[in-house]
Amino acid sequence: MRPIGQLITDLPEGKRAIGCKWVSGVKIGENGYEERNALTKRVAELTERISSVEKELFPLQCGNKELTSKIEELNVETIKWRQRANTLVEKSNRNPEEFKHLQAERERLAKLLTTEKEVNKKQLDELTSLKSCLENEIPALNRNLQMSDVLTKNLQRQNVKCIYEMNCY
Repeated sequence: MRPIGQLITDLPEGKRAIGCKWVSGVKIGENGYEERNALTKRVAELTERISSVEKELFPLQCGNKELTSKIEELNVETIKWRQRANTLVEKSNRNPEEFKHLQAERERLAKLLTTEKEVNKKQLDELTSLKSCLENEIPALNRNLQMSDVLTKNLQRQNVKCIYEMNCY
């Protein structure tokens, strides 16, 4: 018979029964619950950081590909302009009447070639800076992944220990 005013209820979460009473299940110390929770939280933070860095890395890689293709296009264009300038020089040697016209065309093409080279150089500099940024991020991501794997393995071992300890009580 139970005394008046007492109710039978379910144990609160994180508590365990000892006799007819319940006690807190928080264990502090070596391989305890709080350490496990702290490690779980750290793994979650590292995983979140890795995913955010990967999200930041993807647009940089896309930009890198675009700039590389633009540089290749500019190199091809430069070759075409140079060939055209050579063709015009050959024509000027054959036909003296068109020399002035061809000379003006050659100067215009030289200016275009100079601007194309400047654009090409700027894009190469930008590509180099993007590559160095990517090269700096990759080792950090690899370290974070390795740390995450180690922490996950530790958590799994601790979970097994905690389950074993709980079953022993």
